[in-house]
Amino acid sequence: LELEDLATTLKNLNLTLLEDSLEKSGLLTQLNNRNITLFAPTNEAFSQSSSDGSEIAQVIVFETGDTMRPVKDILLGYISPGFHYSFNLKDGNELQTLRTGGKLTVSVNKNNAALSVNCAEIKNANVQFKNGVLHVVNKPLFPATETIWEMLNSNPEFSIFLSLMSDSTKEMLNNKDLTLTVFAFNDEAFQKLPQQVQSDIKSKRSCFADFMHYYIMEKMMCKNMLSHDLNILDIFFLSHKRNDDSIIENLNLTGEGRVGLNGILHTITEVFIPQKARTLYSAIQQSSSEEMASLFEKSGITKVLSAEPATVLLPPLSAITEIGNMDANSLQNEISRYVVTGEKYNFEEPSKQLTSLSKQNLKFSREIKNMAYSLIFESKQNKYVNCIAVEKSNIPSCNAVLHKLSEPLPKYGKSLMDVLREMDNVKQFVMLMETSGLDKSLSDPEFSATVLAFEDDAFDNIYKETDKESLLANKSEVELLMKRHIIPVSLCCYKLCENTLFGNSFRAMDGSIYQSKGFSGHCSHFGNSGMKQCDAAVSDNGVVHILQSPLYPARAYNFINFPLIDSLAIGRPVQEFFSKVPIFN
Repeated sequence: LELEDLATTLKNLNLTLLEDSLEKSGLLTQLNNRNITLFAPTNEAFSQSSSDGSEIAQVIVFETGDTMRPVKDILLGYISPGFHYSFNLKDGNELQTLRTGGKLTVSVNKNNAALSVNCAEIKNANVQFKNGVLHVVNKPLFPATETIWEMLNSNPEFSIFLSLMSDSTKEMLNNKDLTLTVFAFNDEAFQKLPQQVQSDIKSKRSCFADFMHYYIMEKMMCKNMLSHDLNILDIFFLSHKRNDDSIIENLNLTGEGRVGLNGILHTITEVFIPQKARTLYSAIQQSSSEEMASLFEKSGITKVLSAEPATVLLPPLSAITEIGNMDANSLQNEISRYVVTGEKYNFEEPSKQLTSLSKQNLKFSREIKNMAYSLIFESKQNKYVNCIAVEKSNIPSCNAVLHKLSEPLPKYGKSLMDVLREMDNVKQFVMLMETSGLDKSLSDPEFSATVLAFEDDAFDNIYKETDKESLLANKSEVELLMKRHIIPVSLCCYKLCENTLFGNSFRAMDGSIYQSKGFSGHCSHFGNSGMKQCDAAVSDNGVVHILQSPLYPARAYNFINFPLIDSLAIGRPVQEFFSKVPIFN
C-alpha cells in the first residue's frame, strides 16, 4: 500500500491549519527527511493554540527577532523523533520532542479508555504516512516553561498552600526530572475551614504532619482521566510512594489544569481532609451518624482516645435508641465494650483477640465459606467480632481504625456459666446445669462449647410443677437433658447455619445428632426447636444461643404397627430410628 506524504495526509484529515503552519515555517520540507511521530491538533484546537500562545510567541520574537521562530518553537513541541504507535505507549512514558528540552508525558487511565499526551487526548490514533505516524489530539500542546513550584510561586492565591510545604517538598516540585500531579487549594478555600482545623494543619500537629503529601502524586493525572473515573466512583483514590493512602475525595477541579516542565497543576476549590487525618468524632459521624458520634462524645471515650491508637467498633444505627436512653455510667460502660486502646487492628492482619476498655475479650476473625457446598458462589472474606458480622471494616481516622458492626455486641462473660448466670431469662436453665454438675465443665476455660439454652417460659410450657419435681429427683435424667443442649465445640451462628445444600448436623454431648436450618449464617431452627436468638452471648470458652423450646430426642409412635417420627423430634439419631422399624429387625 502506497502511503501518502505528510502534507497530503494532513489535508485528508482536514488538519489544514497545522499543514499551513508547517509549510510557512519551512518545517514541512525538513520533516520529510526523517522518521517522526506527529501529534496533530484539530483545526479548532490549533486555533486555540495560536490565540493562547500569543504571549509566548511575543517573548520569543523579542528575544530572537525571528517572526517565524514562535511558530516553529510551538510546532517542534508536537513532533517526536521515531515511530510511536499508541499500542506501545504506556502510562508515564516520556517522549522527547524536536523542541529543545521539550517532552511529552503519556497518560493512560486505569480502564485504558483514554490516552493522552500532556493531557491532550488522542482522538484518532496511528494514521500512517510515508515517513511517520500521526495521532490527532483535541487540545493544543503549549511548550511548558515552568516547573510546578515556579507556577505556584508566581501565583499569590496559593500563598497558604506554599507556606505548608517543607523544604524537601518544595525541592521535589521544582525537580524537572520528576513527573507529578499537584492538587492545589487556593487561600480562599483554606479559609473556609473551621479555625481549629486550620490551626491543626498549620501547626502540622499529629495526623497533619504529612498533610501536603495527600495532594501530590508522582504521576501525570489529567482532568479527562479524573472525570472518567469520578463518573464511576464517588471517591477517587490516589496513591504515591510516600503514602499508600493518599486520598482526594470528590474532586472539584477548576479549568483543565496547567502542564509544566515536571507535571500538571490542578486547582481545587475545597480543602478535603483525608480520612487518615479525621478526628474520631468526624470519622464516626461520616461512617455512622451524628447521633452515634454524639453518644461516643457524651460517654467521654473520645477524650480518652485523643492521644493513643485505638480500635473502635461502631454499633448499628438500630442500637442508638437503647444506648441513648442509658444513664451516664451505663453509657460509658456500654461504649467501653466497643473500644480497644493501644492498638489499631486492621482486618488485613491475622485473626486476633484483643481486650476492650471494659476488660472484655474481643475475637477478631476472618472466615471463608465452604465453597464446595455453598448454594451461592461467594469468594469474599467475611469478618466477625465476637460472632457479629462486620458490615464495613478498616475505616481510617487520625489515631483509630473503625469497624462497623451489623448488630450490637452480644453479652460477654469470662466463662459460659458466668454469662448464663448474668442472663435474667434462663434462671431455670442455670439451675438445671448446676443440678447436673455440668456447670463445672462450662466454667472450665479449657472446655469449649456451644450452649443451646431455653428460657424459663419455654421450660414452664413443657414441664408442669409435678413434672419438674420428678425430673429433679433423677439427677441422671437432668444430666441427660442438659447434655442435649451442649455441643462440645464453640460455634457462632454463622458456623451453625452456613449456606449448605443439606443443612448442618451437630452431635451433642449425649450423642444425639441435631440438624440446623437457616441461610447465610442466620438460624431459623435447631433440632426440634425454633431459634429465638442466635449469638445471645459469648464467653472466652464458647457461645450461647437461645432456643424457643427444649431439645428432645426423636420418639417413635406406632400407627398401624409402623413407627412415625414425632414432628418435635427432628434431631433423633438415624440408627435409633431404624432400629425400631420392623423391616430392619
